[in-house]
Formats: sequence, C-alpha cells, structure tokens
Amino acid sequence: MGGFLHRLRARLQEGCSLGSLASEIIKTDLDVHEQLAAAFDQWRNIFRDGIERMQQLGRISADADPTQLANLLLAAYQGGMLLAQVAQDITPLKDALQTAIDYVQTFATSPDTGILQAQ
Repeated sequence: MGGFLHRLRARLQEGCSLGSLASEIIKTDLDVHEQLAAAFDQWRNIFRDGIERMQQLGRISADADPTQLANLLLAAYQGGMLLAQVAQDITPLKDALQTAIDYVQTFATSPDTGILQAQ
C-alpha cells in the first residue's frame, strides 16, 4: 500500500476523478445519474470479483460477503480521499484503507497469510 499512497500524495490536489465528478453531478438536474452509478458499479465489481476469486482459491472464508466487502473498500477509498484532500494530508486515506484491509483480512482462512499486502 506504501507505493500506492506515495503516488496518491502527488495527486492529492485533484482528488478522485470519479468521486469529484459524482459530487458535481449529484448537485445538478443532469440525467446522468444512471451512468454515474454504473461507473461506481464497475469499480465495485472489480473489488467484488477479486474477493470472490480469493474465496475460490480458499484464501477468504465462504462466510465473507464479497459485495459488502467491496462496498467497504470503495467507501474507504472515496471517504478517505475526500478527507485527505480537505486536510491536504494523506493520513485519513491511509487510515481508512488500512482499517478496511484489516477487516477484510479477518476473513482470511489462514492467519499466517495476509490476503492483501499492506505496507
């Protein structure tokens, strides 16, 4: 996660392009809400598909809800990015993502193997 956060520090002024777009569009009467929802669905599906794949490989318990965990990861990123952007400090994003990753790892089938490598 360290390399990811390092790259985000440089883009902190911009924030998340999709989140920024959503924030502006939600305030308008433009009829693009469905397209915006579809864009977030695509992103959520990437997380969900990865979690489902980890379940298939036996790395995450079958008790884990991939959609719920995908929502958590997406919300942690979006909320953390907004707070980091406001504070001009990457710490809120780092904390949100680390906490989300820590929770996802509670579903790991082997405590010795981190399912997501956080650095």
